[in-house]
Amino acid sequence: MVDLGGKTAAFAAALFIFAGVAASPAPVDPALVAARNRNPSLKAYTFHADVAMQMQTFPWLRFHLDGNGDYVRGKRYVIEFTRTPFFARNIKSIDLSALDPTLWPERFFVSVENRNDGMTTFLLRARNVDQSDPNPLVVADVTLDADEATRDVDLHYKSGEIQMHLTPGETQGYHLPVTFDVMVRMPGQTLNAHAAFTDYAITEEAAKASCAGPVCSPADGTR
Repeated sequence: MVDLGGKTAAFAAALFIFAGVAASPAPVDPALVAARNRNPSLKAYTFHADVAMQMQTFPWLRFHLDGNGDYVRGKRYVIEFTRTPFFARNIKSIDLSALDPTLWPERFFVSVENRNDGMTTFLLRARNVDQSDPNPLVVADVTLDADEATRDVDLHYKSGEIQMHLTPGETQGYHLPVTFDVMVRMPGQTLNAHAAFTDYAITEEAAKASCAGPVCSPADGTR
């Protein structure tokens, strides 16, 4: 007869040890904690976006897009366009979730890539990749300054890249983007853009930017 008592006890002990190790949360970098906790009292806001674009290849077109921005902490950060030229009507909206650390946990695996002179660069990899997307986002580099304001975003796709430089300004005590300078290098298109974010309305409610005009009316609860 084989005595399994000692072996069983040892195996059970090993399982308990392994379970304890597996259950322990991995340490989170303080820089990431600070980024996620920035502007803790900022729940939601709307804004107007004016985007001037210029093609860098033939036919060298210049055109404008107008849209309404809608931010809800931890849920969404989007611009829905209300005016586009006829040849760009397939551009309906832009998802800005890579810019805001409160939106990262649900969408990205995040690590700290670099720290330099008060600036911290984070590396973002998508948690879920749309298999039907012929040109998915592969990785993003996002740099925040010492005030936890987003300054640079570099989006690397399977084919192509989009680079953004943001200039923040103070809005009711919060550091929010005022201008964007964007360079797009994607298959079949190379263009740059300058975007201005204006008419910020800090809100208490999760207000969806769905108004028809070029500027969204502030939602109830605007401070």
